[in-house]
Amino acid sequence: MIDNGRYIDNMDIDGPMPTGVKDIFEALRYEVAWLHAKWSIYSQLFCRGQERLEFLDTMTPGFFVVVRDSLQNELIVGLCRLTDPSTTGRKENLTLFRLAETLDVASADAALRQRFGSQLEDLSQVCSPLREWRNRRLGHSDLPTALGGSPPLPQVTWSAVDEALARVRVLMNLIEKHYLDNEFFYEHFTDLNDGEDLVFYLEEARRCEEEEKRRALGES
Repeated sequence: MIDNGRYIDNMDIDGPMPTGVKDIFEALRYEVAWLHAKWSIYSQLFCRGQERLEFLDTMTPGFFVVVRDSLQNELIVGLCRLTDPSTTGRKENLTLFRLAETLDVASADAALRQRFGSQLEDLSQVCSPLREWRNRRLGHSDLPTALGGSPPLPQVTWSAVDEALARVRVLMNLIEKHYLDNEFFYEHFTDLNDGEDLVFYLEEARRCEEEEKRRALGES
């Protein structure tokens, strides 16, 4: 059975924030935190240089191709979800644009609203290439794209994903700093080291395997 996908507890805030803003902010806080957890593991596995990539390829190449592609897709789709419009047709969405509208409804500080809105538009532009991927490849299987008959998808670098996540952190902390006089370190809060741990145990397994081979050769 597929669960509800909620893996991080205690993400609620305790402080003076307008109720409507707080509800949206807390829900987004969870989404942003979990997206950073995925980015952390992806970075540990696949952004540590060519030697790391070659090592993973020698161990279980098929498995890590699936993991890499799955995490890449999750990161692209997750950033697009955060920067989607507040509504799609008649459906309401949990997005940063929804949070911006909630700030307007709550008559939040004008300078905060202006700064948040301006930086949100900048983030949306940074995510534009990601949205092309989501709309034509990940969220939908666009036929001309699949058959190679349309303009190629834009290049997406993982430094661009890192930049987009940094901009998301800035936006979230604009709100937290204004209302709670605090900043949340999304990129560090989970202390997930699972990617590094996995590589460590794989390296240990390879060393043991090589030692077994050496002993077997010595006994023959």
